[in-house]
Amino acid sequence: MVTEQQKNVTSIEQNSKGRQSRRNRQTGNEQASTPHERVEFSNPEIEVNYTLHSQEAIRLQQRHYNNTSRSLFTLAINSTHLERLGGKFKGSIERTKKAINDVLAGPEKEIRSGINALQRTLDDASKNGNISEVSYTAPRAYNIKVRTPEAMRLVGIFKNFDLLHMLIDRLWLNNKFNQDEVDDYKTRLRDTIRNMASLLERHASSTADELNENNGQAAEEQEKKAIPKSPHSGDNQQEAVANM
Repeated sequence: MVTEQQKNVTSIEQNSKGRQSRRNRQTGNEQASTPHERVEFSNPEIEVNYTLHSQEAIRLQQRHYNNTSRSLFTLAINSTHLERLGGKFKGSIERTKKAINDVLAGPEKEIRSGINALQRTLDDASKNGNISEVSYTAPRAYNIKVRTPEAMRLVGIFKNFDLLHMLIDRLWLNNKFNQDEVDDYKTRLRDTIRNMASLLERHASSTADELNENNGQAAEEQEKKAIPKSPHSGDNQQEAVANM
């Protein structure tokens, strides 16, 4: 015969098992509903270490490098999205690459030509006398991770911009340039970098506008499709006309 005490023990054990089963189901549901962790892409990159010496290069690096590299990144992303849309946007990637190349090629050519010209001037001056070296009081080191060829070109532009200013400073301190020549040259070079940064920013803004416009049109079309037409709307309009 089962005693009352045994019944109570059995009941307690059953309730305990029931609660444990519910907890297990709840835990399982929580684990199942937990979103998957985002797996980070393994992208190729190059770590570039360099030092800028001239104050002009340091100032422009601080003012324009981050914004310009961000514009390049935006252009790469937006052109890929536009390309996927097809239609009139087909070829967006190639057009964007060409636009970037055209913008970067100008400063690259101007700075490279300046370096070659001033190096020849410096070599000629060295043949005719002693040309002292130039040092800088507060050069600044940079560590930048580059993930696109265009970003690598941008780093090269800033490094060569600094090299060109070092040549200008050396010729000036050795009395081979006068102050007016130095000021004019540096102003022109500074404007070249500013124009480059501004053009790339405008290109990036333009692609963003194209994407936003297309997304807006797509949203309007979806809204039109989502609104059901009343089967009696035409009859109601005819009745209204007849009753007038």
